[in-house]
Amino acid sequence: MNSRLEGIRSLFSIEVALNLVHAAKLSLERAARFVKLGGSIGERAREQCETIFVILLHTLGPKHVKAGFDTAVDHLSKYNPREVSEHGHTGVAPLITFLELVNVGDLIQQMVDVFYEQELVATKLTDRNDFLDPAVKEKKRFEQMLDERVAAGLNKGIDVLMDEVDFICATTQATTDFNPGASGDANNRVIDVGPSKTALQVVEVVSSHTKMLVGSTEKNMLDVFNQEVGLRLFTTLCKHLKRQRISVDGSIKLISDMNHYFTYIQTLRNQDLLQYFIALRELSQIYLVDPAHAKELATIIADGDRFHGIFRAEEVYEFAERRADWYQVRRSVERAMYGIGCYVM
Repeated sequence: MNSRLEGIRSLFSIEVALNLVHAAKLSLERAARFVKLGGSIGERAREQCETIFVILLHTLGPKHVKAGFDTAVDHLSKYNPREVSEHGHTGVAPLITFLELVNVGDLIQQMVDVFYEQELVATKLTDRNDFLDPAVKEKKRFEQMLDERVAAGLNKGIDVLMDEVDFICATTQATTDFNPGASGDANNRVIDVGPSKTALQVVEVVSSHTKMLVGSTEKNMLDVFNQEVGLRLFTTLCKHLKRQRISVDGSIKLISDMNHYFTYIQTLRNQDLLQYFIALRELSQIYLVDPAHAKELATIIADGDRFHGIFRAEEVYEFAERRADWYQVRRSVERAMYGIGCYVM
């Protein structure tokens, strides 16, 4: 994996792009001198200047940036968190490297924009409003290629990031985090009301990757990426919750975890996404209800408005089954929800 990552870092670089742009600038300056002659010679010289720009984008695009992104995405798709011996708090190594390539790609695009504006538009060698102009068409094609490669990588990056989150949840969440009684120690009670180690690590890993895109991608693409990460995180946490056994004492730690996730999602400033984690925070309350108040628990389960339409009553019931005392309260809950003698199959 380390050798593969080193290969990704050498896929394309800002130095190579600078050298190519500089060489194109020198060639364009030589050809531009003949434009002043006017007539057919001047027109052919102007077309040659546009051709130089087109060749520059061909070299930077398919031969350099596109090939680099394609290889990086391929390496990213082969990442398996279970094959990595060390999982640091710095994040997913191949995804971090890809995000660094996104930053480099953004710098290269800015270089192309400056070159186009200063060397072609300002000198009136091309008309940016002529959509049939070869230079304009090639520039749009280059920008589209870059956006597509970044989007493909981010899509794969979300898959990899969620695999890492799932791995962290599966390997770091102790059984006693949400069910202190599982240790067999009758005196064991939750003292630390803060979030668990797992919640802290998950938020740190996810936030470190989302922050890397700020300033290097368009706001629309960043918003879509953050929303998709948030929704996938919500789904992963729901699956993780269904694998746990949660006691009344342990619910305090669970509520702390859900509050920690909610606080992170608030930083993304997406109200639609926030509703999912408000519902998740409300869901954690069903484990805090004392077994003696089964009727109250049934009322919470059946209250669809409480979960903002995110969870149906049947889904909340499935989460309630993860209570450590479920077999003690099941009959009372079902009697309150469905009536005496009626059971959910």
